[in-house]
Amino acid sequence: MKHPMQYNFQPVHVVADNVEAVKFPEIKDRVIEKRGHVVTFTMSQVEENMRQLQKTVKELEAKRELENAKMINIEGFHPFVKDLSDQDLHTVSMYQQSKTFVKMCDEKLKEIKAQIENDAKEVEEIKAQIPELDIHPAVEEATQIINA
Repeated sequence: MKHPMQYNFQPVHVVADNVEAVKFPEIKDRVIEKRGHVVTFTMSQVEENMRQLQKTVKELEAKRELENAKMINIEGFHPFVKDLSDQDLHTVSMYQQSKTFVKMCDEKLKEIKAQIENDAKEVEEIKAQIPELDIHPAVEEATQIINA
């Protein structure tokens, strides 16, 4: 029985003024084409896919209408946006995204750094109460090497 897939090298297209300068790729680097795929499906799957596509169309149309209403609202309160070029609008959008992300990062960094400071104080207190935990860094490093 013959395998349904067909494998062939893709033709090598070479354009050169000097035939001696032509370099062919190594055999393992040649592009291989795979042909003869067989796709199986049922009519129920096709119908389900069509239902999903119709649902997606409805969702996209609703989202489009919402975004269009937002645009109309913004244009009503800030008519200057209609005069901005697409490039300017894109630039403003990128700036706003970056500004929002920087603000979020600053807030998160402040929170995390405060937590690190609190944790360090707690570790000091724990080591004060349980001196056995106050291990010299060289001993800790040696233990890690041994346990590796």
